[in-house]
Amino acid sequence: AQENSNTLAFGLRTESGFHKWTLSYDLNPLIGTWHQLAFTYDLTSKRVYLDGILLGANTGNSGDLLSCAGTLMFGSNVDARYFSGLIDEVRIWDTERSQTEIESNMSQELSGSESGLRGYWNFNSGTGTSLNDLAPNNNHGTIYGANWSFNAAPVIGPPLQPTNTYSLSFD
Repeated sequence: AQENSNTLAFGLRTESGFHKWTLSYDLNPLIGTWHQLAFTYDLTSKRVYLDGILLGANTGNSGDLLSCAGTLMFGSNVDARYFSGLIDEVRIWDTERSQTEIESNMSQELSGSESGLRGYWNFNSGTGTSLNDLAPNNNHGTIYGANWSFNAAPVIGPPLQPTNTYSLSFD
């Protein structure tokens, strides 16, 4: 979630509690073009990458991630803070992705059957209020407060042709 014009925030729940991390970074130069953000956690450290480059790391948290029956949200949080921009190609893995893995896959669409992939929403349907999870878990979602956009992330899929033509726009 975007806390204000110069910070990013994300949180996770582990066996030792809920951990929110706010990262100060000048986001203004990023406005108007697509960028890839990746957040990782390895039981002790959280990391954030921008376009495959490590922006920062934070330690002090520990424990396994907890699964819950709660709501998974993209573009907002429970405190009613909302992201203003476009979101595309959301992926959740059950293992920490290395910087090399992030860099090698950040501009590629996935098949949905990759090892360790637990959630994959590519936003390609372009209509309606349903968002399909293409990973085996089928955690399909419902879209609230966003509109489909033809301004999609520049990702490629086999056979090296642009395949992604939609994203969601949040105001």
